[in-house]
Amino acid sequence: MSTELSDSDVARAMIANTRWGQRLGWDRFSAAIAKFIGAEEANSTQAPFASAVAAWQARNSVEVDGILGPDSWKVMERQLAPAGSLTGIMPANAPRVPSGFDEIIATFGDPQPLMEPDGTITKPNLEVWERKTLMTGELPFAISVLNDNGTQIDTVKTFTAHRLLTPVFEAVFREIERQGLQKSITSWEGIYAFRSIRGHHRLSLHAFGAALDINSLTNQLNTVGDMDPRVIEIFRHFGFLWGGDFHGRKDPMHFQYATGY
Repeated sequence: MSTELSDSDVARAMIANTRWGQRLGWDRFSAAIAKFIGAEEANSTQAPFASAVAAWQARNSVEVDGILGPDSWKVMERQLAPAGSLTGIMPANAPRVPSGFDEIIATFGDPQPLMEPDGTITKPNLEVWERKTLMTGELPFAISVLNDNGTQIDTVKTFTAHRLLTPVFEAVFREIERQGLQKSITSWEGIYAFRSIRGHHRLSLHAFGAALDINSLTNQLNTVGDMDPRVIEIFRHFGFLWGGDFHGRKDPMHFQYATGY
């Protein structure tokens, strides 16, 4: 695979690396990346960096364009992370974890003006909320969907979540895969569902696309559950609160990107 870039390719890569470094968050690690790929200088906006990226891409069977974009960064991120440890890399645009309902609606939006006095929401208004709030993300490995008897009825490779959190959920599951913990995720119950908290009238964080339920058969409400501690630690690392840590009733299948609610 050729590593040679034309002058115009290098110019495009210099501009693109400035954008992708900020968007993907790798600009904070440009010195380490430059050393890793053998770049003559750590300035990711310069031609030597783009040429070194192209050489690394060729060695790793990644499309050679000199641009450290999403596909190349997924590969390099894994190579840079120490084996058996968390990467420490949050998506650059991840929001601060909100605390309490006021911060939740300030961060994720407020559906209450779209709701009826009895707490329901009409289909047209629900579609308005979903259009401005949600985005589809991709999982790095398929996860089973089970029925109440534990029989697999489907698998999922994509998900719907709040647009601000889609890259965060993707980062969590990339890290689960990198740590070789795919088998610890036995079932997928989902992220987005416009509903109230079970047994309450308050909106669930699922209604904001800001919470996830997994492994429900063995992690029922008000039980200790058997969630893998390594999976819990990964979610915590990326800012999530685990339902097994709730002060009141425990919900060990549940992870949410908010506290104080």
